[in-house]
Amino acid sequence: MRSVRELAPLAGNRRVIVTLLLAIVVLACSSRFLSMTSDDAYITYRYAKNFSQGRGFVFNPGEYVLATTSPLHAAVLSILAFVHPDLPLIGNIVSIVALFAMGLHAYLILAFFGYPVAGLTSALLIVLNIWSYSLLPLETVILLSLEIGMFYYYFRGRFLVAAVLGALAFLTRFDAIIAISVLFLHNWVFIRDVRRFVRPAIVFLAVVVTWFSFSLFYFGTLVPNTFSAKTGFENSLFAFVRAMWPKALSISIGNNPFLSVIPVVLSIVSLWSAAKKRLWDFLLIPLWGVLYIVGYSLIGIAFPHGWYFYPLVIITLMLGCHGGNVLYECLAKAETPDRRSLPSLAALALVAACCCSRGRPGGHGTTCQ
Repeated sequence: MRSVRELAPLAGNRRVIVTLLLAIVVLACSSRFLSMTSDDAYITYRYAKNFSQGRGFVFNPGEYVLATTSPLHAAVLSILAFVHPDLPLIGNIVSIVALFAMGLHAYLILAFFGYPVAGLTSALLIVLNIWSYSLLPLETVILLSLEIGMFYYYFRGRFLVAAVLGALAFLTRFDAIIAISVLFLHNWVFIRDVRRFVRPAIVFLAVVVTWFSFSLFYFGTLVPNTFSAKTGFENSLFAFVRAMWPKALSISIGNNPFLSVIPVVLSIVSLWSAAKKRLWDFLLIPLWGVLYIVGYSLIGIAFPHGWYFYPLVIITLMLGCHGGNVLYECLAKAETPDRRSLPSLAALALVAACCCSRGRPGGHGTTCQ
């Protein structure tokens, strides 16, 4: 097995340039989405507003009910509400920062495995994707940013940082346990470095147990009461799978199903290449996607909206860009200047497709005022 510590470190100058580029792109694109709102986000806003006004961490004053499925998002906004009272604006800014971090870590992961062009392409597709901005009011972008960051630092062997990000992701939304379990099992089965594992595990458990202790004492429950209202409605295990293409993957690039099929097909090339080159660590990312599909299929999510599929869109874009780079390497046998420019041209074409998109995903209750 190829160790996560065997791959060469990234070039510092290239990282700085990509960081600046992504920051400029996110700042340029996000200005028109600062007023984006969502009906579902107002549950979190209500908790934050009541806390900042001294009414407690509650939806209705005097009623200690856990209704938010994103306790960390509510807690962060509760603190920031003391700085600025406009919670929708503050929430969108937090998600915009998270989107930048997600794009950067997506680039860093693929560059770490030796595919910087694929990394840059996937990062640009993420930060230019209309999906990302339509979900700003929710915790979804923050969750994915923490999870992608967790994978990156795990690959780099920085398990303590990965554990902290994993704990924060879990408190952002409990389905992060799927990604966390993938890394936990990989560490337990393959790396087997108990001494490096104990400290991150203690930190992770300390963060999670602290929240659960507070939740049990304050609300009298560990699980949000809205969880039962969202699950157990669908008897078919394939309902979630059937909704993946029409509700998410078919509009993942430029709201165009013909363009969106490209990363889906190239993901197969990515899986084939990673297996052939024995990049077993890299295969943890698609494994996360598979288990995510299985998990949501088993719980029978009610009326799956677009944001449930956003993690699969991000995973597909990363795998698709990696597969595209691999395919180029297979075709470009002669190293001529024209052939070397092909990845850059492909990246520009995909980015242009996102920029030319006029529509946006039909999120439940999502509007831009």
